[in-house]
Amino acid sequence: MKTAYIRTTRLLATLLNSMALLLLCACQHTQLQFEPVTAPVLADFSLRVPDDLPPFPLIRADMSNVSLHRIDELTVDFRLNGAYLVLTTPATPIKNADLLARALGALARLSAIEGDACAEALTIKARLHSLSFFSPCDSPDTLKLRADSLMNGIGQLSDREFDRIVREQKLARHIEAFTGSDIDRLWAQIALGKSHPYLDYNKPFTGDKSTLEQGMNRLKSQARWQLLGHKLPATLPADSISAVKPQHTPQRPQIPRLLTPVSTGLKQLYLLDAPGQVQAQVRLGYALAPEGNNRTCMAMAALLGRSQSGRLFYDLRSQRGLTYGVYGSCIDNPLSRTLKFYGASANESTGAFVRGIVDHLALLANDSATTAELDALESFLAGQQKLTADSPGSAIVGWLEALERGLQMPEVETLPPDRAALTEFGSLILSQPPLIVLKGDAAKIAEDLQAKLPGWQLNIINSAQ
Repeated sequence: MKTAYIRTTRLLATLLNSMALLLLCACQHTQLQFEPVTAPVLADFSLRVPDDLPPFPLIRADMSNVSLHRIDELTVDFRLNGAYLVLTTPATPIKNADLLARALGALARLSAIEGDACAEALTIKARLHSLSFFSPCDSPDTLKLRADSLMNGIGQLSDREFDRIVREQKLARHIEAFTGSDIDRLWAQIALGKSHPYLDYNKPFTGDKSTLEQGMNRLKSQARWQLLGHKLPATLPADSISAVKPQHTPQRPQIPRLLTPVSTGLKQLYLLDAPGQVQAQVRLGYALAPEGNNRTCMAMAALLGRSQSGRLFYDLRSQRGLTYGVYGSCIDNPLSRTLKFYGASANESTGAFVRGIVDHLALLANDSATTAELDALESFLAGQQKLTADSPGSAIVGWLEALERGLQMPEVETLPPDRAALTEFGSLILSQPPLIVLKGDAAKIAEDLQAKLPGWQLNIINSAQ
């Protein structure tokens, strides 16, 4: 009886293992059904509004409520939510800015442990051309003293703290492979060129504590300092306070030059191989010369990539379901400007998704947008500006962008986008092949990409490189 039970158990185990093996083999050999290529679909912005609904308002930007006041070295902007001290280097990026911010944050934590409540609330952020200190409880003068004390204390970091922040930076770079930041780094390398100074921003630190201290001293001596507050000091007489208005930029926008060389042979597509990934991340666009203002670049990004009402989202998401979302942005820095469209798609939809973006760029290069669509774009941009005008986060970003360019204060744009410039941008820039960078499983999507994008040379990059 016992022998029969053992035999039955072994037979069942063998059957279960065989079934599992068959299922595994079936899964491994399942062929993806790739989405087909179809012509772009555009929304109809000329639809008549029903009589029982009010007409859609044509919004105009109005920045008359933005007022600034200056007291000696302090500028007061009522939209802010605390005091800021900003160090900027408009001509060159700050070397090891990320690690400097981490070191200053470590020193601030030590002060917080000792009972300094405002040190605990302190926020230190690094950007390519700026290092900023924010405190919701310090006065501007107190914040300046605090920041100066922290910067002078870099050399006093213990070896243990220094080793910890260096490990934190290395760990953050490792995490990029899981958050998708590695594809943005590859995009930057291809769009800007491997020798561009921005690519050194978060490279692993190879120096010692004295190297970091020397970098901090160099920044203090070379940077421009700007102190910002969110309320007027109560003790100052009124005649010592001068009101100033933000600068306006009414000039016609300049059409940017394309830095990406015009293709004379095969168009290039770069695929960062990520075996086992069930979707592909996509970055596609153009590297532009950072000249003049960015109005036309911003308008083009919105025309194609502004969530539900943008051309790409409406067609590739709402109509065809190739992605959860596709967006556009004009990334503008003192030494670079890129027009980038980005999103993600399932493996079986990746080829059709990328081809869809490329087709929309070609369509807009040949046929300008209708008056109704440009009216909707103008209202969107003006509404966006109204919403951000009173936002503390948007206000400080405006200050940082202006100071990083060597301006005294933010520029205020009150004019609608120049429609002739937008059409010219499309014919000059979008008529050229874009840069395309993807991250996905090359074994699953490479063949479909080549089929959907004939004439493009596929370059597969190992993620370990």
